[in-house]
Amino acid sequence: MKVTLDWLKEYVNFKLSAEEVAEKITLQGLEVDGITYVHYDFNGVFVGTITTVEAVADSDHLSRCQVDVGNRTLQVVCGAPNVRSGLKVPVAVDGALLPNNIRLKTSTIKGVASEGMICSAAELGISNQSDIVLELDNQIPDGLNLKEYLEKGEAVIEIDVTANRPDCLGVIGVAREVAVFSGSRVKKPEFNVRENSDQHVDELIKVVILNPENCPRYTARYIENVTIGPSPLWLAKRLEAVGIRSINNVVDITNFVMMETGQPLHAFDYDTIADGTIVVRNAKPDESFTTLDEVERKLDEESCMICDAQKPVALGGIMGGLNSEITGSTTRILLESAYFNPDNIRRTSKKMGLSTDSSQRFERGVDYDGVVYALNRATALFCELGGGVAAHGYVDNYPNKIEKTAISLRPSRLKQVLGIPIDIGRIEDILRSLEFDVNVVNDVIHVNVPSHRPDVSIEEDLIEEVARIYGYNNITGNISAVIKLDSRKNSIESFSQEVRDISTGIGYLEIVTNTLIQKSETRPFCVNEPIDIRNPLSEDLASLRSSLIPSALIVARWNLNRQNRSFKLFEIGNTFHWLVKGQQHEEQTKIVYLGTGNIREGIWAEPDKAIGFHDIKGDLELFCDRLNVRNVDFQDSSYSFFDHRQLDLTVDGARIGCLGSINRNIQKLFEIKNEIFVAELDFHELLKHKEWEKTYNSIPKFPSIFRDLSFLVDVDVPSKRIIAEIWQAGGEYLRSVKLYDLFTGKQIENNKKSLTFSLVYFSEERTLTEEEVDSSISQIIDSLKQKLNINLRT
Repeated sequence: MKVTLDWLKEYVNFKLSAEEVAEKITLQGLEVDGITYVHYDFNGVFVGTITTVEAVADSDHLSRCQVDVGNRTLQVVCGAPNVRSGLKVPVAVDGALLPNNIRLKTSTIKGVASEGMICSAAELGISNQSDIVLELDNQIPDGLNLKEYLEKGEAVIEIDVTANRPDCLGVIGVAREVAVFSGSRVKKPEFNVRENSDQHVDELIKVVILNPENCPRYTARYIENVTIGPSPLWLAKRLEAVGIRSINNVVDITNFVMMETGQPLHAFDYDTIADGTIVVRNAKPDESFTTLDEVERKLDEESCMICDAQKPVALGGIMGGLNSEITGSTTRILLESAYFNPDNIRRTSKKMGLSTDSSQRFERGVDYDGVVYALNRATALFCELGGGVAAHGYVDNYPNKIEKTAISLRPSRLKQVLGIPIDIGRIEDILRSLEFDVNVVNDVIHVNVPSHRPDVSIEEDLIEEVARIYGYNNITGNISAVIKLDSRKNSIESFSQEVRDISTGIGYLEIVTNTLIQKSETRPFCVNEPIDIRNPLSEDLASLRSSLIPSALIVARWNLNRQNRSFKLFEIGNTFHWLVKGQQHEEQTKIVYLGTGNIREGIWAEPDKAIGFHDIKGDLELFCDRLNVRNVDFQDSSYSFFDHRQLDLTVDGARIGCLGSINRNIQKLFEIKNEIFVAELDFHELLKHKEWEKTYNSIPKFPSIFRDLSFLVDVDVPSKRIIAEIWQAGGEYLRSVKLYDLFTGKQIENNKKSLTFSLVYFSEERTLTEEEVDSSISQIIDSLKQKLNINLRT
């Protein structure tokens, strides 16, 4: 954002230099990139007045002009159509140097000596207007060096405006910052709109908003009898100073008001608007539209379109259409000033690959209460500089009025955040200087945020405003601290570290990922409503994750794309979702495990073994065992992001997490071809079931007895049911039951499987006899036969 010192002085009274202004607004939080001074690339050009104009013989357009340049009168041949007696013009004399290193010499044209050149704005590098000579203010004295007059040491301050300060994308917004440290108030320009009282705008313009969520407010005015022509020097000069080329008076006025107020405007040729009707709607499926840059653009159904009664005429908030642009023959104008949804403009601009001065302002958030002021300001200039007359009144379609943000600021909270107390009266003064509406009740400051500050929405934002104006350099640090040496150990920290130690101990590598991801990547894993970011830095960081699984998949994709094909990863991190959308959210801590590739890879003595579903399941069992979490079980589940291989993990019947194999659709979304197995656990639910007290069991003094039992079982009978029954029937000396082998094949009946279990018996008091163990085995076999119809395999 560029702003000149003289332009700022039109709205606020101060006497500081450009360097002093730059230093002070930098201390207030605006980053100044640099200061430059206006420079024009010509020499030897003077102000003159045309005294006489005569036609040149044998020419249909050339004129012989006598020009008073102060100390002499020059004869100049000129072909511009607007030369006339009494006109104040720039005159390049013999030896003058013009842009592009053009040196002027006295010459003869059609037999007439020409001692100089009456210049157009384009020939001086001021604007693109080349078909007529530049008309100067009659108050400028003849003979004055034009370059010295135009430059006059005018300073240009360039500010790097951050995304959260859209109010400073207009000169008036920067003037508000200057007003704070200069102790003055901003004075907006006053103006009168020349209206035709016999002609009401409602008879000429109708506005219909079909998508108020994307266009909450749309205002419009009608102006007729407008003459398209060059801008006056002051307007062209002002725009050129801030890096905008002068085109013509209509385009220049909309650009000037945008730079002044921060509110983008768009002027339509009224005669191209069918029925004088504006319809604001979303684009239709497969709709296309040709913008002013002559590019046909494919639209999606989210794009906001400005249409008339028959066709689209603009891509809302971004760029106008070729079919409704202002031309040299335009005399009637429909002027638009609107407020568009920042999120919608940002998404559309990125999808189209089209960023404009308008879209950059709308996507950050313009002043929704300032649209009418900007509309009327531009209309007044159209009447003043273009000879136009406006219809009485303006259209203001505002279906759902935006309420101003109300915030309460507690001085105690400010002290807690900043580390120093600030007098409540000083806080009031600071906020009022920033044009906040302030009311103090019972030592609590109640603030209504002005409409031009969309970045201020919570108490901490107000604290930041107070701090930057109070002066960060005035906030002194406290070098002393009180540390409790007897602080108790935090159970969450201890548990977190134990989870890390166990996870790395069973072969997993820890990862740390961003909580922000693409919306399309978090949506498939949402159980509750996800939380989207209001002003994301990019589409890749547009939503808070509601699960750790997509974050782990992103890391897996990155590694797989770099030929790292085998790895096991874990992360402890937070997830977010709405409990009540827009009102109450929940933040949860989760643990995610991910495995892919081979368990053993590149070991010459052993064959490669791919990581499978049961490997992840076994890792979870081992993890819970080492974590001292008991009564772990697995139940059937039905998550849409897993294929058929999936389970819920439970402890004492409470769901703790899930595990499974990522299905093909999710793999395709993340562009992953490898088979991926993941598990996600609830950190705090695990913590609830952890047994902190560890017990010690001595090594048995008496020998153990081992037995293996093989059973023929229906394929749909889970092994855990059999293990549970073995424990129940096994008696007091049964110490261990493990599934040792699973076998299916030709030797086994159809729909059957062979399960072999390894059993361990011992007593801590004596040596067991074979008869005691055989009795237990008989009870197990009989119980399985009776309750589950399972036979011992012979």
